[in-house]
Amino acid sequence: MDRRWNFPTHVPQASELDRGPAVLHYHRAVTNQQLLLSIDADLPGANAAIRLVNDFLLRRRRKSFSNVLFWNSRYAMHPELGSGVGSRGSTLRRKQEMLSHLVNLLGIESIADVGGGDGRTASALPRDIAVHAFDIAATARELYLEAVPQATWSLHDILKASPAARTDLVVCLDVLIHMSDVDEYLRAVENLCKCPVPLLISGFDAAPVETGTMTYFHEPLSQSLARCRRVVIPIGAYRGLCVLVAFPPSTGIHPRDVSDRTLSQAVPLLRDPSGLLEALVRSRKVLGFFPDHLPRCLEYPWVAAQLGTAPPGGGRVLDAGAGVSVLPVLLAERSWDVVTADPHPVVRNGMRRETWNEWGFLDYHELDPRIRSLHVPYEDTADETLDAVVSVSVVEHLPAAVRRVWFGTAARQLSMGGRIILTVDTVPFETTLWNYSEGCKVEDQTVHGEVCSIAGELEDAGFKVTLCEHLPWLPQSRVGMARYVAVRR
Repeated sequence: MDRRWNFPTHVPQASELDRGPAVLHYHRAVTNQQLLLSIDADLPGANAAIRLVNDFLLRRRRKSFSNVLFWNSRYAMHPELGSGVGSRGSTLRRKQEMLSHLVNLLGIESIADVGGGDGRTASALPRDIAVHAFDIAATARELYLEAVPQATWSLHDILKASPAARTDLVVCLDVLIHMSDVDEYLRAVENLCKCPVPLLISGFDAAPVETGTMTYFHEPLSQSLARCRRVVIPIGAYRGLCVLVAFPPSTGIHPRDVSDRTLSQAVPLLRDPSGLLEALVRSRKVLGFFPDHLPRCLEYPWVAAQLGTAPPGGGRVLDAGAGVSVLPVLLAERSWDVVTADPHPVVRNGMRRETWNEWGFLDYHELDPRIRSLHVPYEDTADETLDAVVSVSVVEHLPAAVRRVWFGTAARQLSMGGRIILTVDTVPFETTLWNYSEGCKVEDQTVHGEVCSIAGELEDAGFKVTLCEHLPWLPQSRVGMARYVAVRR
């Protein structure tokens, strides 16, 4: 047979045989992208034919990418590459960190890992976490089970059905970006969302600058998830992909719990939505609800981020007018010695939790032994020695004279460099302070003050204001918000 009709590319060939091959015989001479390898430079005809084939494959791949064929070949021929650059090095470590953090935060005991490839991401999980792997590539099975010994593995196509497993969390990282057909992409999202549990998922949330030979953008992933009535909170990103946690629709766990609508409106206003995720999960677990008030979605994560983790030698913080809030718990979990003070006559301890709201005195020590609670006005805590004072949406509910007493109390309690961190409600599109407390007017507005009044009062009390910012309007809220950080001089 003329060598043109059976030209091997996997073994050396004499140059005189290079007469424009029509059929290439390549065996395993393919790249890790499953394209044909070029051969000796002295064979221009053969290399031209290889380029012609590769160009055809790439054009075809842009229109229709076979995930079954590609990934079965990848794990069989190039197992050391795993799922590509996103499954190795710093990107792998980032994915492992996000998965481990979410598992710890949500108290997850089992996950369904859809399209987990060689299992490297799930391999970082503790061995007591049950893992159920689902993949279309049969050649990935041995690799996955070697990486995650406690796992079970099923051959499964997410386009055909939702994962059939009882689980606490569905994980689907770097899968949807390889679906070339928009209908298949949407069907995969729909099947993933049929599982009535949180979903950790990654994909394009905006059109990328460019896509590779096997990645595709159809629409923002958050938009696809919202169509399935998922509440989406971004928690990170890598290599142009956004990592999202998508919660199923709220089931009314508490009459005061935050609505899906409020959460969805709050997320775009946050610099780091992962802080809201932590506050939401911890509040629902400890208190039974997260307040359905959009400013709280911004305030709790912001205050916690401002304080950060307690210094190595320890630090004491007092939450003035704490009410019923997740903030003291968040601070205790950051190693702060936390004290709360609130004089409200309604004591929430002993009451049914479905009757709780943000107002009232709560002895947090019953919920978390690291917290000490004082049932007194903040100004009666002068004997406390502190490193920080925080107060969320409280001082605007006080008469201006009492507010100034508070600032004087904080100045006496804090050592040099100690901080006071405040959030304050304002009248929408005005700089005037909100002037109501539990539905009753506090005092004449001319006395009550404006955003700049608080900054001046802090300076007069011995602080240097390092941050004063005003958000004059918030969606689905009757108030704006001012935020302050001041340091004791």
